[in-house]
Amino acid sequence: MDDDKAVGKRTTVVIFGRKVMGTVYLLLHIRTWRRLITNTGAVLNPVLGITARNLLMFSLMLLFTLVIDTL
Repeated sequence: MDDDKAVGKRTTVVIFGRKVMGTVYLLLHIRTWRRLITNTGAVLNPVLGITARNLLMFSLMLLFTLVIDTL
């Protein structure tokens, strides 16, 4: 983050801050990972939807960063 900020990059962590991005990462990805390692069988089916949500959130943040960077 510090290097990106120093050279004027507008990455998601620079825009939203280290604390916000760390929280987003932990909440979205660690919860999903825990579900993946503690469950088996059909119980994992909803985890596919959660994984899709995580990817959507990441994609939206990336898109936001790219749009902001072009302004």
